[in-house]
Amino acid sequence: TRLIAPFAGRVARKLVRDFQNVNAKEPVLILQDASSLEIVVSVPERDLTTGRPERTPEEASRILAPAVSVTSIPDRSFPATIKEFATTADPVTRTFQVTFAFANPADVNILPGMTAKVTINRPGADRGEVGFSIPAAATLADESGQATVWVVDPDSMTVRRTEVELGEMSGAEVEVRSGLSRGDLIAISGVHQLREGMPVRRLEP
Repeated sequence: TRLIAPFAGRVARKLVRDFQNVNAKEPVLILQDASSLEIVVSVPERDLTTGRPERTPEEASRILAPAVSVTSIPDRSFPATIKEFATTADPVTRTFQVTFAFANPADVNILPGMTAKVTINRPGADRGEVGFSIPAAATLADESGQATVWVVDPDSMTVRRTEVELGEMSGAEVEVRSGLSRGDLIAISGVHQLREGMPVRRLEP
């Protein structure tokens, strides 16, 4: 039997044993092309409300100049491009998936599945400020496009809407540069159903 792959790559994992009988269309191995890598990031809706709606991935890549840094190589970053972005939000998190692509450098060993983060240039943002991270699903935009979160009063367990300034995305988290203080309690689920002063309860893990 001869197997023909749709692209050149290397075998990442065998799914069957040698000489095992397989059925038609049954997967037998995982093939990877590591020459170009991709990273998928969930972006809050607020970060997609600026700019022209017809902006292409090529235009967005030129303006935002994305770069990928791998957790295991903290002193290096690699230029990336936006390959594609979703125009429909996730119904639960209200975030949009954006796929970034970057070339696998020859001098370091970056493998699929490693953790990484994407940084972009945000016009007008002060890159010198140091913030902290919260789940991207906790953010939402008001009518003017301003990023907000629901802050929970620990005494009354009611919520109030608070404006925040967002920074870099890292996986499913986003940096908050201003608007929150360390120790603040925020809502991270059901944020689009909440209203000012609505009572909430804390779910313990």
